[in-house]
Amino acid sequence: LVTDTDASRELAVALLREMTFLTWLPARWGAGDEPEPVLQVDDFWAKEVFSAYATSVGEKLEAAGVDVLKERLIEIFDVTKKGQFSTTWRPAVEDHEQNKGADKVPSVLISAFRDALLGFADRRAVAASDYLQGLIGSDIVVLQRVAIFVIGTFRAQFQHLIPQLIDPKWFSYQYQHEMYGLLEVSVADFSDDEIKDLIEVIHERAAERKGADESVEMQEKREAYEALRWLSAGKDRGSKTIDDLYATYRSITGADLEHPSFSSYVDSGWIGDQSPYTVEDLLSREFSEFAKILHSFKESGAWKSPTRRGLALAVKDAVKSRPEYFQGNLMSLIGTHHDYTSQIIDGYRDLWNDCLYDNWRELLEFCHVTLKSDGFWPDGEGVKPEPLLGAHGSVVGSIADLVRTGTASDETAYDGSHLPTTREILVLALEKQESADFSGNRDAVSVAINSPRGKCIEALFNFALRLCRIADAGGDGHKSVWENELRPHFDEQMELLDSGNLEFATLYANYLPNLLFMNWAWTIDGLPTVFSGEDHERWACAMQGYTFVNQVYTDVYTFLRDDGHILKALDSEVIESRGKNKLIQNIAIEYLRGGEQLTDANGLLRAVLDRWQDDELRELIWFIWTLRDGKRQEYLPKVLPLWTEIARRADGDAKNDQRILARLCSLSAFIDELDVKVKNLILRGARYVEREHDSYILVEQLRRLVDEYPNQVADIYLVMLEEFAPTYQKENIEQTLAAIYKSGGVLRQKANQIFDKYVERGVEFVMELRIKLAQENSPAYSLS
Repeated sequence: LVTDTDASRELAVALLREMTFLTWLPARWGAGDEPEPVLQVDDFWAKEVFSAYATSVGEKLEAAGVDVLKERLIEIFDVTKKGQFSTTWRPAVEDHEQNKGADKVPSVLISAFRDALLGFADRRAVAASDYLQGLIGSDIVVLQRVAIFVIGTFRAQFQHLIPQLIDPKWFSYQYQHEMYGLLEVSVADFSDDEIKDLIEVIHERAAERKGADESVEMQEKREAYEALRWLSAGKDRGSKTIDDLYATYRSITGADLEHPSFSSYVDSGWIGDQSPYTVEDLLSREFSEFAKILHSFKESGAWKSPTRRGLALAVKDAVKSRPEYFQGNLMSLIGTHHDYTSQIIDGYRDLWNDCLYDNWRELLEFCHVTLKSDGFWPDGEGVKPEPLLGAHGSVVGSIADLVRTGTASDETAYDGSHLPTTREILVLALEKQESADFSGNRDAVSVAINSPRGKCIEALFNFALRLCRIADAGGDGHKSVWENELRPHFDEQMELLDSGNLEFATLYANYLPNLLFMNWAWTIDGLPTVFSGEDHERWACAMQGYTFVNQVYTDVYTFLRDDGHILKALDSEVIESRGKNKLIQNIAIEYLRGGEQLTDANGLLRAVLDRWQDDELRELIWFIWTLRDGKRQEYLPKVLPLWTEIARRADGDAKNDQRILARLCSLSAFIDELDVKVKNLILRGARYVEREHDSYILVEQLRRLVDEYPNQVADIYLVMLEEFAPTYQKENIEQTLAAIYKSGGVLRQKANQIFDKYVERGVEFVMELRIKLAQENSPAYSLS
């Protein structure tokens, strides 16, 4: 919209309707027996246009624009059966590799509807709340799924809608992916009662999976698998109840679930590779003949002919189907193609994940001999690899993943007698495996954890932690183990930083809690080397790794602050907004702990205030608000001065500053006394509060305070109503206004002023409340 007028909005809606008008082609043009919808513009260009502008449709046209896209989807679902089976062709509401036919009209319109609804929700949370409520109450699964996705995306604004979704209805395969994502981002904020409700629903759904005619053992496993699916979404997010229950069910299944958010999952890549032999055919042969097949098979190159990849996948399935067939025979497979080697190792890893088979001694020796074999390494001596033999990195990565699986947890770790061989494997792999290319990459963590060398370094961490835990369990502590057995390996990796080794720089920062556990002094002493300002690429990798650490260590924070790394990262293009938000959260935590002082001119908190970046300040305020539960009295002496200082600096005429003032209102959650100072602070932002979609927070806090401070609350409401009329948390609003009205005298006059302002904005439920209160408190009262 060039101009934001009623006429321009009507024109834009009309244009959107025209652009999305559907023509239906006969079934022969479509899939199966169903007719195919076609837009007025080419599918490709429709996708491009909506990718660029759908969010703006929601922001500018709000419900009117979103409705057009919703109506088109409803038309498609009325004509076809796509609405009934949406999880088969659109497994994820977000853009995802599992989605099929992303360029087809139904999928294009779902993405457009999703983005428009996100734009609407971001712009007008209160209005969007009612809209989302309507979608949840509809009978169209896709629309319900999109609503759940949007609620999860803006969980702070729509947290009031989440409790109604903790219901068995939504824990079915139709909503599985979106509900899983919602739980992942919201469980950390659940109250104890909400956790209890969630677990009751999970138990109910899990119990439904038990077959009446099955054995008790099979019933328990089915129930455990279903429970794990949902518990995994909330695991490691601060709830001991969920974590303990997860551990209980996992002890029954013996394995974690892969891709728990999907009811079905199709691995991407290499689809269609065919094996020249079935698994049954391979396993029916003498092992010498089986080995000969792997050593001799060559691809013909013909269309749809069997491939080495297809055979390798069949070999993996054979390992998982009959691992005893391979026992005692692995060494005869040394020198086969890397594809076979990596799939054999991956098959054993999967078996161990499921606690189904133990052949570690032979398997680790197989890995060790493979790494030592002639020609395995590109620069090794001896026979060189044949052309197209395959990348050795895939085997190195598989071996590293295997070691990590076998050492990650004491409950599932292989016997300690295998650790000497493990050490030899890791030393050799780290000596030979080259680093990945990190140049210009803004996702160093992803590169590190997916590269062969990065996997080896993670395996080294797991191996070292396993040794330390064994030493601790023995009662002598792990200090000696660190100094004599582990430190030389970590010193070597540190020295290699000068020649690259960026995986280590990234993962050192990412694994700081584990390194500090193993040896605090060594880890702290290494900070200047890893975060070296003289090597920008190393610094960028380390900082990206650090932004994934979920605990603030004062010694680490002090170093990063005093050496200027945090401030540098806030200005760096290689640190994404998520990482910068994490650094702002670090500053907030240190301020609340006392490590940052508002009066310290050289401190980071003062630096953030002096920079006056609205996104940084709003993140700072929001994060402090998330720490409110159980901490109001403890943090109030820190919160109030910060609130005062930010409000003092804010310019009420500047649009961005108005958003900052609005966000500050959320800090009312820490207040118990609504004195003149606090009231004035709230008034500064009350008129703008909905610009941050935070009115529901202020409404809730005013309800908490109204009984003791009705006059102050009335004044705040009157200021809020100058720009908008909050309607969400209807019960809180009604209770607050009733308390003001019942106070009588001047306060009743203020209550009537509030009622009048609501009525002017067309909010009917307030008028009903006014009549009710008038009848209850003044029987002779008449509205005529």
